[in-house]
Amino acid sequence: MTFSVVTPVLNDPRVGRAVDSILAQEYEPAPQVIVVDGGSTDETLDVLAAYGDRIEVTSEPDQGLYDAMNKGIRRARNDMVAILNADDRYVDPQVLRDVAGVVEEADACYANLVYADRTGKVVRYWRPGRHLKALKACIDVCYLDRVVVEMAVGGNSTRVIRGNMDVMQAWARNKLRGGLLVPILKPARKIWQLAVRP
Repeated sequence: MTFSVVTPVLNDPRVGRAVDSILAQEYEPAPQVIVVDGGSTDETLDVLAAYGDRIEVTSEPDQGLYDAMNKGIRRARNDMVAILNADDRYVDPQVLRDVAGVVEEADACYANLVYADRTGKVVRYWRPGRHLKALKACIDVCYLDRVVVEMAVGGNSTRVIRGNMDVMQAWARNKLRGGLLVPILKPARKIWQLAVRP
C-alpha cells in the first residue's frame, strides 16, 4: 500500500506543521507529498521552499479549495490519496500505518478527529456518523475508530455557510434525502461532540 498526501494551501504558513506531520510518518514507502498552493503572496512559499525536494509544490491561481484538491489528486501516483489541509496535522507518526492496516479491501477510509485551539488544547472531539451506502459511486468504505487528524479551530461564518451549501449540493446531485436539513443537523451534532470523547 502506497500513499499520496495532498495539501491545498493559500496564504497559510501553518502549512509547515501539516507537512512536518506527513514527513514524520513511520511508514514505508514514504508518502508522496503534494502541496497545491493557490498563489500565496505571504511567506507560505518560503516555508515550502525549505523542504526542498522532499515535497512537490505547485503554485498558481485556482478556483478554490476543491479545485486545488482535484489538482493534487490528478498528480497522485500511489494506491491511496489522503487530503490534509494546511492548518491540520496528523496526530502521530502511525496514522498511515494504521490506515493501511484496515483499508486493504476498501476503496476509501474515514476516521475520528479532534479540534484544537492555538495552544494545542483539544476543544472538540469528532466521531463521524454512519456511512451512507446510497451514493452513486458505490464504493467500499471502511472506518478506522481512532483519532487521526488534529484540526485547527478557526474559520469564519462565510466558510461555515459555504461548507453547508457544498454538502447540500452534493446530497442533491446524488439524489439523497435530507440535504436541506444539513444546516440544522450539523450544529446539533457539534453540541454532542463538545462533550463526548471518541
